[in-house]
Amino acid sequence: MLSNAFVDNTISRTTVLKWHRRFKAGRNSAEDDARIGRPKTSVSGDNVEIIKEIVMSNRRITVEELA
Repeated sequence: MLSNAFVDNTISRTTVLKWHRRFKAGRNSAEDDARIGRPKTSVSGDNVEIIKEIVMSNRRITVEELA
């Protein structure tokens, strides 16, 4: 009923079932578990603009050079 009423603003049934299983097993927080390593991406408006400017000024730049 919620999915029909709110279309794209609800979580999936799979996610609900996963959370239910975790809470039933004793979990008491909906926060993600800590992960090892750095985040895969760091997207912000500032980063996007900086990269866009660099690429527009030199279209032959490589991903390694951008990094």
